Amino acid sequence: QGSRMPAAVALESAGFNLARALGPAAGGFVVAWFGPGTNFLVNAASFMATIVVLYRWRRSRKTSDLPGERLMSATRTGLRYASHAPELRAVLVRTVAFMVCASALWALMPVVARDRGLPSSGYGVLLGSLGLGAVLGAGILPQLRDRVSADKRVGGASVVFGLATLGLGFFSSLPLLCLAMGAAGVAWMVVTSGLNVMVQSCVAIWVKARALATYLLVFQGTLAVGSLLWGLVAARTSLEPTLAAAAVGLVLGVVATWRWRLERTERIDVRPVALLPEPHIEHAPDPLEGPVLVTAEYIVDPQQAGDFVLAMRRLGRLRRRDGAMRWGLFRDPARPGRYLETFVLESWAEHLRQVDRATLADRAIDERARSFLQDVDEPRVTHLVAARAPDDLGPVTSGV
Repeated sequence: QGSRMPAAVALESAGFNLARALGPAAGGFVVAWFGPGTNFLVNAASFMATIVVLYRWRRSRKTSDLPGERLMSATRTGLRYASHAPELRAVLVRTVAFMVCASALWALMPVVARDRGLPSSGYGVLLGSLGLGAVLGAGILPQLRDRVSADKRVGGASVVFGLATLGLGFFSSLPLLCLAMGAAGVAWMVVTSGLNVMVQSCVAIWVKARALATYLLVFQGTLAVGSLLWGLVAARTSLEPTLAAAAVGLVLGVVATWRWRLERTERIDVRPVALLPEPHIEHAPDPLEGPVLVTAEYIVDPQQAGDFVLAMRRLGRLRRRDGAMRWGLFRDPARPGRYLETFVLESWAEHLRQVDRATLADRAIDERARSFLQDVDEPRVTHLVAARAPDDLGPVTSGV
């Protein structure tokens, strides 16, 4: 399934862009011959095919003894994952850098068509050129993936899109504008399809839907904000300098975000693996009971304390990414070499989920931390659940 995902995403993106190009022309034909009411009726009927497919789809479900995640808790977990997963964060940063300037082409293309004196059919030709370019881009994507790294693909396509944006601002003839839009379509497909695949490739299966939702929020949100921004700039200046500024911004965005590398997203192994020990407790707490404090005791060589702390910081990032609300590492001043790792989770069920959330890519980080242990192979782990008052008003805590 993983090997088919790039082709599937490219096919979906090509279909979307082609439909966006041909849809207005088809809609205009229906309106001209049958009226606007028929146009809306045909559009509504077209959704029946989608409804039938969804109704007949039998998605395999993973059974679990744990209660379902609550909406707000699941949302916080997804955002926490995004903030502590460097691969996903790199994709989101590169998405913002591209979309904030690429939005200028989409926002100002109708204005360019009007200023060039193009009729509605001419604007349709521009959209069609962009859609056909996207289809062409989908065709060359497999060869690009085999020969060019992810960073060079996204960076190069961003520069091409910038040149196309520049051409949109300064070309006046329809053939040249169509050529620029065709190049923009190819570049758009390479960037957006690539980023979409990377999001799904660099995250664990349990959080994939939330990662995609975060990506779409960033993608569409930046497109909307960027369109508003460039529209305001064009209203205060003119089309040519606005599109030129957007083109320069696309190139500068590649340079400014180059350190957020995308290559690792295509090599990371996100298959699940158990790194935390399964808690074996005679009287297990209720799944919704919490918060839960987990501690792990490490006895290490004091001479290696610096390297150990650095290794544990990387491990702490994984703990927070997979559900921990807080994480800390404490040393025992009375016993050099003794360290206590602590992390807090929202509930017992959340901790049980955390046990299953690690991936094979995390194993090296976990093994590096454990390699400092003396005399034992595993840290000594304890699980503590917040004590509650008899009236069940909440966890017993004290403050100053």
